[in-house]
Amino acid sequence: MATKLNKKQQVALQKRQLYRKIIGIMAIIGVVSFLLYRFTLLDTFITHNPLKTIGQIQKESKDFRDYVCSAQADDMLGKGAELSYVPPAPHVLERYKTNLEATNLVTNASLSSTREGGDPVGFSRSTVVDEVHSYSLNKDEANEPFLRSERKVANASTATWVMDPVALKQTDYYFSVELRSQKPISISLLLTRHDGSQQYRSYTQINGKSSWQKVDGYFQNIEHQYKSVQILAHSTKTGTTDLRKPIVQALKQNPLNNGIVSITFDDGWESIYKFARPLFEKYDVVTTQFVIGSYTAKETGGYMTVAQLKNLQAAGHEIASHSLKHCDQTKLAATDLAYDASETKDVLTSNGLGSAGYAYPYGAYDVETFNELQKLHRYTRTSDEGFNDYYVNPYQIRTQNVTNQTTQAEIDGWLATAKQYNYWLVLVYHRVDESGEYSITVDQLNKHLASIQGSGLTVMTVDQALKAVNR
Repeated sequence: MATKLNKKQQVALQKRQLYRKIIGIMAIIGVVSFLLYRFTLLDTFITHNPLKTIGQIQKESKDFRDYVCSAQADDMLGKGAELSYVPPAPHVLERYKTNLEATNLVTNASLSSTREGGDPVGFSRSTVVDEVHSYSLNKDEANEPFLRSERKVANASTATWVMDPVALKQTDYYFSVELRSQKPISISLLLTRHDGSQQYRSYTQINGKSSWQKVDGYFQNIEHQYKSVQILAHSTKTGTTDLRKPIVQALKQNPLNNGIVSITFDDGWESIYKFARPLFEKYDVVTTQFVIGSYTAKETGGYMTVAQLKNLQAAGHEIASHSLKHCDQTKLAATDLAYDASETKDVLTSNGLGSAGYAYPYGAYDVETFNELQKLHRYTRTSDEGFNDYYVNPYQIRTQNVTNQTTQAEIDGWLATAKQYNYWLVLVYHRVDESGEYSITVDQLNKHLASIQGSGLTVMTVDQALKAVNR
């Protein structure tokens, strides 16, 4: 027999039933709203992105892994980066070896001959010997001689052994030296011109290490602007620097068949598509566009879309990588560096865009970035100033950087030098008809392209030019 509820119990039961109905209705509304939102969002995304497949939507709509990178794309431009040693690619080292023209030009490179007092013939001290500087000629465990210099106080002048000047002729030169120090070592070239004036060219820097490290490199003297060279090496901090086996050897001249110019743009700004693309068509030139991966994937405002990049690629332009977030790659942890390199390449390949090359953000690179990026790319372009030739390291391509302060005379001079000596000239641009030092006007770009067209140089993308150089 059912228990009869009193009035108070009946009211409580009615409230519970009402609450259940309200909760049920709210749940139904929530589910319907969620489904409508998802289908509306997907329809909108597809409507505005007709070139993307569903797989690409899933790929690009995901967030990239977060890691510290606070700089924006223009924040550090022109500030320079610390020099860091990038060893020549194996085929470049082989090219050096097979094209060495003469014996080692360094006087007493073996350190076997000494003067009265014990100092080696062909070398002198950069300072006097005192309480903060010392110099010695020693032998290691294998009985091989080496030079040691020491700076004992941080604010004291640099202590280094200075080799006698090596006379130069009109050609390229290979050089190498073996070094050892617990502290970072700076390597410079002291180049003397024919009028006696000198240029100190900071070449690279290596990290400290208890074992010997060999540095290989080359420098150009095709224009015969220098009459002699000296290799200098010293610790950037207090401590000792050991040096042995210095080499300077002439390389056989192997000029390119014709001078080449590559026109490159960094970051993938939309202004390139709006204002520069018509000029590319007018002058029938191809370029290399180094784009920022996350901006491409998410189609960030102010940057070229995937569709625009595909249009450029279809017209013969090269699309290449400029990192995932435009971080200084030398400041990233090893895991973040590897992630950045692989993800930015994946953004391009998943969208059917090229990925042969890479341009360092801010021009900053070191041996760690070199080791990581060479796994994924055929070349890396720096912001180091200079021209390229037969002996170029594909992971250290030199450039001439163009800003709104670059004069037409400078552009014409670079083109004339590349033509005269059959160099490969790489020009680096950024924005067009926007604000800031790294934006040039349409009129400026028009004049530059007109000069390029009349220069007699062959216009190629960076990847095309590298293949021509490695003929």
